[in-house]
Amino acid sequence: MTTIASQDEIVQILTSLKAHGVKNAALTTLEGRSLGSTVTEAQSRFKLGALSAASIAIGTKTSGELSLGELDQIQIISSGGSLLLSAVGQKALLSVVTDRGADFPQIAREMKKAAAQLSSML
Repeated sequence: MTTIASQDEIVQILTSLKAHGVKNAALTTLEGRSLGSTVTEAQSRFKLGALSAASIAIGTKTSGELSLGELDQIQIISSGGSLLLSAVGQKALLSVVTDRGADFPQIAREMKKAAAQLSSML
């Protein structure tokens, strides 16, 4: 579990992703419990955590069953925007919500940087 000071640092890292076309970002446990988020509404924060955890579990299982190797990222692309999910070490999950037309390669690079920073904090 993170301390109050590290939660502030987590939110600062998540907020920095907004400069790259990210609407909202969240760091959750693999079970979906929030460790930090830029989402302001509690209900939306909990939904994002729960749905992201379920999605990463399905993606990890699928990747393993199809012998595709270790899961790197999941992208859910919809008509109004996208959700990108990435593991943060073995303990957490980084979720970002973007607008439609976001620069996925750039966001993926920034997510990897953020995940490395966040992983060292957990």
